[in-house]
Amino acid sequence: MNVARRPGELEPARRAVAIGTFDGVHRGHRRVIEAAEAAHLRSAVVTFDPHPRATFGEPVELLSSVERRLELLEALGVEDVLLLPFDAELAALEAEDFAEQMLRGIGSPRATCAGCWQRATSFTPRPCSGGRPSSKGP
Repeated sequence: MNVARRPGELEPARRAVAIGTFDGVHRGHRRVIEAAEAAHLRSAVVTFDPHPRATFGEPVELLSSVERRLELLEALGVEDVLLLPFDAELAALEAEDFAEQMLRGIGSPRATCAGCWQRATSFTPRPCSGGRPSSKGP
């Protein structure tokens, strides 16, 4: 499994991307990854470290370390991970800018989210599509 911290570190490829923190990589996370893989493109996950809520000063008790999270994602067959440092600069990106810089930057015509949010500065995860993973292409 390839792990990158910037989009340019991954070789160009058409990817289906699952986005989320994936702490613990539980059954719901697996559904999101499966939905991305169903696109029959190279599978990738975009995840964050530290957890976005920690960046906003909220206490976060994680189920697994970043290293363990990567092990679990690799065991699921994820081919590429973009592990983004979640900081004020990333938090300030509008959704369209995030999609352009991060998702299109790694060749993703399709993304599936584990939670929905408008702007990272008001990060409030909530279920997509009635609790089901949401897939949207450009």
